[in-house]
Amino acid sequence: MPPGLPPAESQEAIWEWFQNEGVRSFAGARPRLAWLARRLRTQLTGHHPAVLDLGVGAGTFEELGLALGLDVHCVDPSARAIEGLRERLGLGEKARVGRAQALPFADGAFEGAVASEVLEHLDDEALEQALAELARVLRPGGLLVGSVPAREDLAAGAVVCPRCTHRFHRWGHVRTLEPDELGRRLARAGFTLLETSERPFPCFRELNWKGRLGGALRLLLWRFGVHGREETLVFAAARQA
Repeated sequence: MPPGLPPAESQEAIWEWFQNEGVRSFAGARPRLAWLARRLRTQLTGHHPAVLDLGVGAGTFEELGLALGLDVHCVDPSARAIEGLRERLGLGEKARVGRAQALPFADGAFEGAVASEVLEHLDDEALEQALAELARVLRPGGLLVGSVPAREDLAAGAVVCPRCTHRFHRWGHVRTLEPDELGRRLARAGFTLLETSERPFPCFRELNWKGRLGGALRLLLWRFGVHGREETLVFAAARQA
């Protein structure tokens, strides 16, 4: 964590704002979440496999997962965001208020789980607890898919409150995760890392013509093995028996 950036638990006001008043900020996440939802749907057996979404954002994964026939459950610290999802998507008690470090679900309740743009918000202790909890609520052989920013420069995302001079990351990020470290942490929690890859997820529906050209160029270069900025590290891991 860069010097001066506060731990995640002191940044809850940031998350609360983005989850509710600033929910439009999640609009560009749709292609990434659609990719993860399809990954779960194609790998999990059964007609309506039960999956858990860790951190709801704008509820996009919930919408996409339901449309694909997944039995979607979700958890988030924001009571307002959870209540909104219950009303909008009719999830009822499948949407619960809670934290990654103490998931309010039974052991082995899910066949799959997704943690997209969540792990980078957690310090060492919270990350260890969250991965252990994900292993607990997944059945043996269950699939965890997720994403973190690729090669993020945390200092570049730091901002300062003009009123109190408090310094913080604008998205509440406190760490970066490279594939090797991610694999080690997953292994300690009882997972086998199956794959990682860095890829761009431009959201063309949210871009103007210049942005669409830039997004198309990033995708083209990526297909030829050329990596740049604004990429995401996606991963899949299996819960060990």
